[in-house]
Amino acid sequence: MALQTAALPSLSSWVARRDDDAFARTFSYAMRLSLFVAIPVSCVLVFLAEPLVIAFFQRGQFHPHDAAQTASALAWQGSAVWCVAAVRQLVPTFFATGDTRTPVLVSLVDLGALLGLAFVFTPSLGHVGVSVAVAGSSLVQMLGLWGLAWYRLPSLRAHGIAPAVMKVLGASLLAGLVGRGVATSIRPLLVAGPWQNLVPGLAGVVSFALTFLAGALIFRCEELATLRISRRVRKASTHGK
Repeated sequence: MALQTAALPSLSSWVARRDDDAFARTFSYAMRLSLFVAIPVSCVLVFLAEPLVIAFFQRGQFHPHDAAQTASALAWQGSAVWCVAAVRQLVPTFFATGDTRTPVLVSLVDLGALLGLAFVFTPSLGHVGVSVAVAGSSLVQMLGLWGLAWYRLPSLRAHGIAPAVMKVLGASLLAGLVGRGVATSIRPLLVAGPWQNLVPGLAGVVSFALTFLAGALIFRCEELATLRISRRVRKASTHGK
């Protein structure tokens, strides 16, 4: 949402100047940086859903079966975090061109998809079916906005979004497998006690983070350097004050 707010004035400015290339570069920068954060988050919630739910909630009357059911719902909804992040960057492209109708119409389609998928999956999957519907409708909204944006603004098709996403996805999937493996292998080694439920999830997240950072360096993700530069600028401005 912060990137969306920051990008809209710039996008509107480039539209007013009729500079399609600068418009596309600004959109690409915001989208790549947003997905660099959102795709790993989705992978964390998919691969480590159960260890995280166990760490936070499995105590008292919240039993292992409850944790497993909650984790299934979390994994499905978490899988769509990147879709929501992409939508947040796509909507300003329409607003910048003065088109406020298209996002609303796509949202109506999104609502229809949510209700339809919930109707189909809830009878068999119960509460997990609602999460499936949320994830599916988020994907529908994202694909609808992206398809219309690329159709109306051909300049958005370039500027390296796809290669950047593939790098981040590769690093995230590798990190997810490592994090899941660490969490799964640690749990049988723990002695019953108050820390038994907390350690696997925490170890899995730490392993995920370290592996993802290593993967981002190996794949030479440009967004990682951008984040480092932004952090240095914030520190410099703080010291200046």
